[in-house]
Amino acid sequence: QRLDEELRRQDEAMKAGFQEASQALEKTRAELAKDIDDKVADLSSRTEKRFDQTDHTIIHKDEKINKRVDELTGRMLETFTQMDAKVDALANEERARLSQLNKDLSARMVKTQNELRDQTERVDSEHRQNADRLQEDLDDLHMKHDVTKQ
Repeated sequence: QRLDEELRRQDEAMKAGFQEASQALEKTRAELAKDIDDKVADLSSRTEKRFDQTDHTIIHKDEKINKRVDELTGRMLETFTQMDAKVDALANEERARLSQLNKDLSARMVKTQNELRDQTERVDSEHRQNADRLQEDLDDLHMKHDVTKQ
């Protein structure tokens, strides 16, 4: 009986030790779970904060880029509109200049043709007169020759 009692005591002491160890293990597991949950919550909070900052930075930079693109687009359109107007003005000036040159050339050609016609008529008239005079002189010469023959 003494042995049984000693065994029972030992068994109760061992069960009590296991009970205490189990409670300590549960307490440690709970503390560890709480610590892990705290660290995960902290990491999640920091990550969320960093994502929010990144989103804000991206939105801000996107607004700046869009504003700059709009500004450059406006300046480009203004520049090309001005260039188009200048090119149109130069083209109109060149057309007017070429039109005036064409008119001047046409007028000079008409004047030259008229002068050429007049000179041709004058030369033709002089040629006829000379031909008529030569014919008369030749006729006179034939007549004198005929008279001297008789």
